[in-house]
Amino acid sequence: MNTQKQQSFFRFLILFIGIKILIIFWFFIYFSNKVWPEILSNGAQMCFHQHCFSLEVAKTPLERRIGLSGREKIGEKSGMLFLFDEPRKYNFFMQDTFIPLDILRIDRLGQVLQIIEAEPCKIDNCPTYEGAAWAFRVIELNQWISRKIWIQTWDILQISE
Repeated sequence: MNTQKQQSFFRFLILFIGIKILIIFWFFIYFSNKVWPEILSNGAQMCFHQHCFSLEVAKTPLERRIGLSGREKIGEKSGMLFLFDEPRKYNFFMQDTFIPLDILRIDRLGQVLQIIEAEPCKIDNCPTYEGAAWAFRVIELNQWISRKIWIQTWDILQISE
């Protein structure tokens, strides 16, 4: 009987450890998609005065289409930089984007051409935020960051890609 109790205990212990490992694995997968992209930037940075932001870079059409959609949050000092080959009035939409954003249209020299405060959209027919200026780059930050650090149209941002 004593060996049977020991076997039951070891089965319980193995089951308990297995469940802990599954929970840790689930947290790893969940947070790698939700938090780490904001922390582990791919090297781009934008600074305005003493305020600097780590930016994920969207270079390809697919990366630009996905953008920040599906994210529940981004870090306060994080954002996304959209790079384009030529200047245009690029339109943006917030389909499946759950974060209110500032959309900054930037020229080749880093000058802010337009700032749009865009709202999240969870429906099928989301509004399109049309470009009023021919931009080479677009930066998305948490909404109201531009107001908070006093970024205005015609300011120059220091952007390193």
